[in-house]
Parts: sequence; structure tokens; C-alpha cells
Amino acid sequence: MARIALTVTEIVRAGVARPAGQTPTDTGGLLAEFVNDGRTIIEVTIATGPRSLTVLTPGVVDADLLVGDRVFPTLAGSSVTLIGPFPPSIYNQSGANAGKVLLDGDSGQQAQYTFRTYRVP
Repeated sequence: MARIALTVTEIVRAGVARPAGQTPTDTGGLLAEFVNDGRTIIEVTIATGPRSLTVLTPGVVDADLLVGDRVFPTLAGSSVTLIGPFPPSIYNQSGANAGKVLLDGDSGQQAQYTFRTYRVP
């Protein structure tokens, strides 16, 4: 399976309605992805938990030292957490996923995660 592509809602001064949540379908822990310009924030709702969320970081320092992923190890059940924004130079992937941020979570628990994604001006 694969990560779901999150739809990003643009925040405007006149206001926007809260978008419908998106729930991942992959059973292996690959949750979601979104195109990132450095102004994107994700809202993560956890149904039952705690659950973990990992924001993958593709970076390497000194050609051989991997930059550690951003891990949120204990998002509580019945919680809503806002995360971001994500500087592109740190979080954007390259290659087939160029310009995207990738989110992983607890394997087999995809139905416990709901995402809403916003871009601030």
C-alpha cells in the first residue's frame, strides 16, 4: 500500500471551513504525505492511543551522518495536535517524493489517525 496524499486547505483572512479529516489506509505504518512549501501545518487527531507519529527527515550531515527523524512518541488518545510548519531544507524529500513531507505511524493502527492539513499565508 502507500501513504495517502493529504489535501491542503489554504487559510485566508476571510476564513475557511474546517476541512473533512483524512484517514490513512495503509496497514504497514505508511500514513500520509503532503507537498510542502514551508508554510504547511498538520492537525493530527488520535482516536485511541497513545500513538506515535514520525515525520521523516532525509538529510545527511558531513556526507555520512543521517539527520534523525522528528518523532512524536506518545500522542494521547482522543487528542488533537497541531504540528509544523516544516522547513523544506530539512523535511522535503528528493527523488520520487521530491518536495513532499512523509508521515509514518504505528503499524496496523492507521484507522486511529485523522489528518487535516493547512497552509498559512
